[in-house]
Amino acid sequence: MITTAFTFAATVNVVEHVGARPVLVDRDRVVEALIGENIGAALHYTPIHQHSYYRKRYGYCPESFPHATFAGEQIFSLPLTPSMSMADAEDVIQAVLKVARAYAD
Repeated sequence: MITTAFTFAATVNVVEHVGARPVLVDRDRVVEALIGENIGAALHYTPIHQHSYYRKRYGYCPESFPHATFAGEQIFSLPLTPSMSMADAEDVIQAVLKVARAYAD
């Protein structure tokens, strides 16, 4: 899996590549749209300070590490592995571009 950070274009300039201005889109909506395109996108990253052990042991809260919290709210995974065929990888790429174009309009 490749983990991809999106603030749907703020971090990765996907929307600029499809000829539109960068826009902010909720990560969950992007994942839902990709799943609708039959792409197995998934939520991926929970910052370590938000795991129960660290919350209980050290008293961490989301505000303890705001940058990690922000990243955790933006990152999701795409199914891109070395064992995928080029056609499958192209399907993922085209779906990401399709979703990016839909949110750029």
